[in-house]
Formats: sequence, C-alpha cells, structure tokens
Amino acid sequence: MSLSVAVAERFGAAPESRAARERVGSDAVRRELRRQIGRLEAQLAGHVRDLPGEAPVAAPVEARIAGVEELERTRDRLVARISEAKRAAADRAGAQARARARRVAMYRDPRAHRWERVSAEQAGEAGCVEYRVVPRYGPVGLLLNWWRVKVSSGCPLAAPREAAPAQQRCGPSR
Repeated sequence: MSLSVAVAERFGAAPESRAARERVGSDAVRRELRRQIGRLEAQLAGHVRDLPGEAPVAAPVEARIAGVEELERTRDRLVARISEAKRAAADRAGAQARARARRVAMYRDPRAHRWERVSAEQAGEAGCVEYRVVPRYGPVGLLLNWWRVKVSSGCPLAAPREAAPAQQRCGPSR
C-alpha cells in the first residue's frame, strides 16, 4: 500500500482519482519535511556561536508553497550545518580543555612553562583574567631561574569607567 493511500485511509478520505491520491501523499510528505526542518532549526539555534561566519541571508521571494524537492534540499542543508556546528563545538571544547590543562601544568611547574600565557577566554571562562608565567623578583628571578604564575587583575580600562562601553566592563557596574 502506498503512503498516500495509507494517509487517505487514516484520515477517512478515500481519494477517487490518482491525482487526488498523489496530492494527499505529497501533502503528508511536505508536512513531515516541515516538521523535520522545524526540529533541525531548533537544534541549529543552540549552536549559533559555533557556526562559522554569519548566517546566510535569503533573498526576498514571492509567497509560494515549497515543493517536496525544495524541502528536502532545505532539510539536507540544515543537517550539514548542524554537523558542521557540532564539529566546531567539539574543536572549541577540546581547545578549552587543553588551555585549562596547560594552566594547571603552569601552576605545578612554572619553570617548565616560562613566559607562557593562558587567558580566561582561551579556557572558556568568563572575565578578562590572564595567567602568565614570569620571573619572580624581575631580573633577579630571571638570572636565578625563579618562576611564578602571575594572575592579572582583570580588564584594563583605557577610559574612565563611565566612558567605557558596557562590553569592556568587567565586574558589577556602579
């Protein structure tokens, strides 16, 4: 039994002609494709920061009913973008884990990580903190091979706090 006949029987309408059976089958297929596209778009919305570049902007078109082939192409494009976004998210998570591990290693043995820097952004954390390995006591520590991890105090402001844009501010506003 074909899909169109099964759908027609389920909804109590028995199409009389072949064209009517095809139309009912096509409607069911389009309805299922639109449901899949909606689910895929919801998944893609969760990966916005992982999408490379900007979202493509569709050219304005006339109002029309999308055919099955066009809906399938749209669904396939969404599946490809979701897999690309998941791959980018996995790459980002791996880089952040490596940065956190490097920071822990810097604390354990600063001498082995001379002049290295790890920012909170690289580790996937909020804020403007930066961890860097520097010589203890300046040039004396450099000569005597004494190293330590120095933690920055946060975001430097080039202008008074009131004049700086809200994006550059770290910490609570006054």
